[in-house]
Amino acid sequence: MVKDKKQLFKAINDESILINPELIWSGELIQDTCHTCENPEFLFNIFLTTPEMFPKPEQLLILWSTNSNSIVAFLREDKVYIKYYLEDGPSEYEVLGKTYQQMISNLFDSLIFREVKEKDLKVLANTFNFKYLDELASFISRNDDWEDNTSKFISEIE
Repeated sequence: MVKDKKQLFKAINDESILINPELIWSGELIQDTCHTCENPEFLFNIFLTTPEMFPKPEQLLILWSTNSNSIVAFLREDKVYIKYYLEDGPSEYEVLGKTYQQMISNLFDSLIFREVKEKDLKVLANTFNFKYLDELASFISRNDDWEDNTSKFISEIE
């Protein structure tokens, strides 16, 4: 189990997760990411003091927070990315994907839903090493009920 922020950043790097945790923790992402991908420090501090409130704390790597009430994280041994709401209890979490690109597609799905400008999406895609922005945006624009169908599309991404 990670014991501090420095260990967390090293573990994220060691797992070859393509995010820059320092950028997220510093709040230097563009404004359009607020409430969607933000500094997880508040929830990370809760994790450090009461790890039993989180799923599989011995393998959990917190990547970011959403609305200060959930985290996106990686479970090292299970090799899955998850979203976890503190209020749901440690056994309840959503699997976002088995690959980095699947997980990050969920972030971009939210950003597109929030109508983030295309130029900002491209900057963020570069920042997050997201390869499928054009395909995801095209899928969403062609499907009236994309919110119900996006998870199948994302599950087919590498």
